[in-house]
Amino acid sequence: MWDIKVKGKHLLLVVMGLLLLGVVGYLNLPNLLYWRAESLASQGRTGEAQIYYERVAEYFPKSQESAKALYFSAQNDAGHLTDGNGLVYIFSDSTGGASSAVENNPLKAIEKFKRVCADYPESPWAKHALRELGRVYYSLGEYDEAEKYLQESLAKSEMRAVESTELLGDLYLKRGEGEKALALANKSLEERPGFCPLNMMELKGRALLATEKYEEAQALFEMLPQKAESQFSDLAKEEDLETKNLNVEIWEKKAQGYLRKLEVMQKSEGRKAVIHGQVSLGGKAFSNVSVYLVDRRLHENYYTGSTRDLPRVITDEEGKFSFSDLVPGTYTVGLGVRPEEVKGYTIKLTREDIRVKAGEKKTFNLSFRPTIKLEQPLGDKITGNKYTFKWEKVEGAASYKLSVGPVTRDEKGNICSTYRSVLRTDIKENQLVIDFKKEREKTKFNGAISWDEGISPNSVLGYFYGKGEYTWEVTAYDSKGQELTSSNGFGFYLKNKELPLFSLETGSFSKADQLLMDRKYEEAIHAYEEILQENPRDAHSLLVLARLYDFGYKSWDDQDPVKAALYYEKLLEVEDTPQGRRTLAQTYYKLEKYQQALQLYKSLRGSSCEDWDIYSQTGKILVMLGKPQAGLRELERALKMENGQYIYSYPVALSLLLGDQGKALNLVEKVDGGISYLDLLQEYKQKGYRINPQVRSAFLRGEYSKALELLGDTDHDLFIEGLLKYTTENLDRREKVETVLNKMEPGLLKELLKMIVD
Repeated sequence: MWDIKVKGKHLLLVVMGLLLLGVVGYLNLPNLLYWRAESLASQGRTGEAQIYYERVAEYFPKSQESAKALYFSAQNDAGHLTDGNGLVYIFSDSTGGASSAVENNPLKAIEKFKRVCADYPESPWAKHALRELGRVYYSLGEYDEAEKYLQESLAKSEMRAVESTELLGDLYLKRGEGEKALALANKSLEERPGFCPLNMMELKGRALLATEKYEEAQALFEMLPQKAESQFSDLAKEEDLETKNLNVEIWEKKAQGYLRKLEVMQKSEGRKAVIHGQVSLGGKAFSNVSVYLVDRRLHENYYTGSTRDLPRVITDEEGKFSFSDLVPGTYTVGLGVRPEEVKGYTIKLTREDIRVKAGEKKTFNLSFRPTIKLEQPLGDKITGNKYTFKWEKVEGAASYKLSVGPVTRDEKGNICSTYRSVLRTDIKENQLVIDFKKEREKTKFNGAISWDEGISPNSVLGYFYGKGEYTWEVTAYDSKGQELTSSNGFGFYLKNKELPLFSLETGSFSKADQLLMDRKYEEAIHAYEEILQENPRDAHSLLVLARLYDFGYKSWDDQDPVKAALYYEKLLEVEDTPQGRRTLAQTYYKLEKYQQALQLYKSLRGSSCEDWDIYSQTGKILVMLGKPQAGLRELERALKMENGQYIYSYPVALSLLLGDQGKALNLVEKVDGGISYLDLLQEYKQKGYRINPQVRSAFLRGEYSKALELLGDTDHDLFIEGLLKYTTENLDRREKVETVLNKMEPGLLKELLKMIVD
């Protein structure tokens, strides 16, 4: 054993050294904790970062890091969306938001921001906190408090002054104080001409509309596209030209929308429309809900979460809301709710827009209903070929839809992706027996196609092939086919452990299938080819290879339709099925083998595959073959069938090229999304635009190249050129139309063409 002797003075030095290290460590601890929080936040691990921010603020209140840690902790509580604070946004065609790992708490955020201001008044974070207080109070609809803090923020700091100015101006407009908003915008443009002038011009234009200064508003909005062109001219380098054009186009569209609104405001002569209604949750009034109004003239493509520019009201204690003083036009309504408030409920907003005339008052009620309770399977491992799916019966339901999809887990076993596709519709009872063996045969050509690091193996193998893990969903419909509720609700806010799952251990599973499941694509292809060398009639291997080449196993851009068609043809020789013919027809269409595709589509009439898409594809092929009138007849037939509206605007474009504007106006109300550009199409007709008779004659004869040659370079000729390329081009159609759009001047024709081809 070692005999160690230490003198007293040496021991003292050691102790002092340890104490010194402890002091240094303590002094550096807040900095270490803060940067740990920053590191976690940069990785998107917001919840973990929040813990470290709060520890710094609580345990080291005198440190340099405390003010900013408290600030960012408050910001996490508030949420990062200007009008958000952890809301789920629900619109007719999208749902999103509330994705933060931190549970948003605006009241807690307010308390923390005020602590930053009170405890660290000399810190720059105190000035930032003033702006954030204004933002949070604004989102809560407490406009007086929001005004106080936004004004104080503007007085004390230039940091993000334009954002505070916009928010304050928007606040004034929401309170009906147009003159205040106008003065604020003018002051910003005068004192800060280089700070986001386009945003300030838009704010000024909105204020001019609110104060009925129509001539000034018209002049401003007419000038806005030129101002945008000038501002983004620095991006005109070749590599940034697309970005520049996109930004300019956004402002062109905004300007045209405001000009159209201005025109209607002047014509309506003060006769305003009203949209009002009530929001309920489980049959009871739903108060304190944010209700948004989308003006289709101004917000053709609004993005879920970007709601600050939308008019907003909050439901009262009876769940009632009202938007008054509206200009006649087309609108849609959206909602903002907290996910914890609607857990266990769902709502389906109609895709039909609300059209109001001058002086008209329309009622639009919205109702959240309880989600469907699923009974089985819930975590079951299914080994047999048959299984009964059960769910709670829904009052008033005439039918149900069952959707199923695969679950993918990462290397740690966590669910990283899911999707569902429709398995069966028009189910009359609240249960369904699934015969997996039969379903494998029926659905092997079906299923949503998805990629991450290559195509999803489940996309290729089809439903229920071999083994796998799945999630499922049930949707209920009334006797008119309107959606009542579903089991999913706002399912993408559910934690993975709450998803309804089942696993399948049935059917065959080859070495090649396992290689595909392991995403070893080249090895899997080689293994399937080896199977075909031994058995050229192996239907499964033929189908998998066809699908891998059809959709591209590396990415969507990696398709090989020639090889896909070869394998589909061999498959049809082995087993001739309607699904096989339909899939080969789709591949022939991609290859521009229109006659072969046409014959296959015609053979599907009266088969189990007959639906709207068969006639839609037939119509498009007839157009490609130079028979536009016959093609339009097929498309009109498709529109009358279930889901036929998903043809979108193709028949509308055909009608315009055939010179039949009346038919175009009739069809636009039947196609999905057509109502959003109905006003534009009506204006097009009112302005007396007509297709050149020679161009129309060439189009009728199927001489599309001749029709294009006859066109000039006027905006209307460019409009017709865009429609021609949209209807008669197969590949790169949108890219070719985009080239035409880039040549057009801002205005009605450019906007109408873009909405038709989008």
